[in-house]
Amino acid sequence: MRRVVTACLASLGAMLAPEVSAHANLGDLAPFWAGAFHVALTPLALAAVVGLAAATVITSEALQLEVALLCAAAAFAVAGLAPPRLDPAAPLGAAVTGLAAVLAWTPQRPGAWTLACIAATTVGLAARPESPNVWEALGSGATSGVLVLWLQEGLRRLERRAPLVRRVLGAWVTALALLLAALALVT
Repeated sequence: MRRVVTACLASLGAMLAPEVSAHANLGDLAPFWAGAFHVALTPLALAAVVGLAAATVITSEALQLEVALLCAAAAFAVAGLAPPRLDPAAPLGAAVTGLAAVLAWTPQRPGAWTLACIAATTVGLAARPESPNVWEALGSGATSGVLVLWLQEGLRRLERRAPLVRRVLGAWVTALALLLAALALVT
């Protein structure tokens, strides 16, 4: 079921994607794709998504789908509603998801939902467009959910061959988040 949903979302995205050379060429879907690109191209947002996927990769498939949907919905809400002054707090959420993966914690439903909300808050704050609107927030949320699903599927396959891969990714996420938090304090 998860593979069908992921394949359908990827196909829909590929069919709707116009030729991309600048924001102006995106046509009527420009706000949606701007939100999506902000998530896909922001290192801290990607780190939070990778950390969430690594922390929840060994949970059940049903819980993984719940986590991805909750992450998408929460990222949509945060990207559309959060004030920009909270941006320095964004690295902390990525650090929490990374630490959960490093410690090889296997979250149950409440813990997995909490991690999804923490990661989504980081995504929404880190990849928040300059002038957010509903479509940009929707693009951020949709991209977050799809990336979590794709990463969970890929990590599940890697986890069978290399059981330490989630801990290594968690360490990378934690290190990146702490570095960005330190840079935010200095500037």
